[in-house]
Amino acid sequence: MEMRCSKFVNETIEVIDDWRDFPARLRGGCVTIGNFDGVHLGHQVLLREVAQWAKPLRRPSVVFSFSPHPLAVLQPANAPLPLTTIKERARRLARCGIDALVVCRVDQALLDWDYRYFFEQVIVKALAARRVVEGPNFFFGKDRLGDVARLQELCLNHRIESQIVVPEEIDGRMISSSRIRHWLRTGEVSLANQALGCPFRVTGEVVPGDRRGRVLGFPTANLDQIETLLPKEGVYAAWTKIGCQMYPAALNVGAALTFSSGQSRVEAHVLGLSADLYGQTLSFDFGPRLRDVRRFDSVDELRRQIQSDVAAVQSWAAASKT
Repeated sequence: MEMRCSKFVNETIEVIDDWRDFPARLRGGCVTIGNFDGVHLGHQVLLREVAQWAKPLRRPSVVFSFSPHPLAVLQPANAPLPLTTIKERARRLARCGIDALVVCRVDQALLDWDYRYFFEQVIVKALAARRVVEGPNFFFGKDRLGDVARLQELCLNHRIESQIVVPEEIDGRMISSSRIRHWLRTGEVSLANQALGCPFRVTGEVVPGDRRGRVLGFPTANLDQIETLLPKEGVYAAWTKIGCQMYPAALNVGAALTFSSGQSRVEAHVLGLSADLYGQTLSFDFGPRLRDVRRFDSVDELRRQIQSDVAAVQSWAAASKT
């Protein structure tokens, strides 16, 4: 499957934290409800339908999303880490032509709502939706008793248009955030990127590290405050944007085994940059996985391996530009 981008390029979107105070100017539009974590190609098919219906009618296109994931309330130990931050999710939704993102805060009271009550309170009263677009695996309300058949019945009763979008597939299977998480955990970043339609991104704040990279001749930016899922431990090629310039990077996800450090970390050697990055928030777009994290017998052996990693990143970056 080809990686492709939405034809919409606008990156302006209104983010609303309290759906109960939904602006009147955004009522009466086309609405879709879901987590939309990753805003992958399957999501993008659905989002294009929302935007393409709303745009010519000068109606708002609205995504009603949730934070945190409902499992974080119901089964915290089983809650998945997100693929994207809310900020990144909003940026990707905007590129699909969506006008507004509603971030509904999830608590037990909300999860106890009957699906009919959720429909009345959110879709009818708060959003005053004229049209609702969903995928075939959409569920809502307590115990997920609301499905697409019941959604369409409720829409018909309230004279609201509804549409169920055929899902996008890879290898005959539907694209889902769960599949993308699986690929990332197993190091199959190329498959994850294909399904996302863009590189998987990790964002964090640069904090002081142990400065061993500088001693080795390859200074690194150590990332902290990462809110999203990390891929399988290993060394990756990546891109990062600093100011207006794109830089390739060798990105290490995992422990510094050569120095007997059991603490997992994310650190990046940004090629062609010597500036102090402490305190900055950086995003890294993942390319191919180069190798496993492993222990080396000596510092010199580690240095030679890093030189090899950097050469591989340089070759990949040069090929990416062609």
